[in-house]
Amino acid sequence: MSPIARQSTPPTAPVEAAKVVAQCIAQGMNLPAGRVMLDYERWQVPKDGLFVVVSYLGPAEQVAARSYLDPATNSEVQELLNHHEIQVDLMSIIPDNSARLRRWEVPMSLQSFYARNYSARYGVGLPPLQGPMTDTSKLEPGGMLNRYTLRTAVFSLEKRTLPTSLFDSFTTTLTTGQKGSSKTRTRNIPLEAP
Repeated sequence: MSPIARQSTPPTAPVEAAKVVAQCIAQGMNLPAGRVMLDYERWQVPKDGLFVVVSYLGPAEQVAARSYLDPATNSEVQELLNHHEIQVDLMSIIPDNSARLRRWEVPMSLQSFYARNYSARYGVGLPPLQGPMTDTSKLEPGGMLNRYTLRTAVFSLEKRTLPTSLFDSFTTTLTTGQKGSSKTRTRNIPLEAP
């Protein structure tokens, strides 16, 4: 069972960048199930202990796109490179100080060998350096929450392969000789896929 709380994405869908970051943090910090959450999914805040919320800051920015023919499979390959700004909030309810004491584990989790291998498997690029772990506890009303925030840039490569028949259904007409001459010859030639 994945330690990320309440996953709603079907298993056949590609793993999105925020879920890759969440899984890397859950594994790197050795957090039990239900302690790493995505902000747009329904979840319940734990009453005690450490918990992490991973969220997108705005929409993904398209960096590059390309489409090419794979001659080995005679299929079209489409690729899209996206840039995401992701925020990680590490929190614990006072008097629990585990967010303050373990805040340094978040950037280390995103640089572990596990994180590099796991993110590469899903086409997600984690940066070599993340931003600072900022104390955002003061933003919480009543001062009941230890909260530390990390913002980082992440790249994701979305890729799909489509069957293609670029030329199979077309024919061309080849006319030789001069028009109107008795030596003019016309043939329909089917074009074949490369």
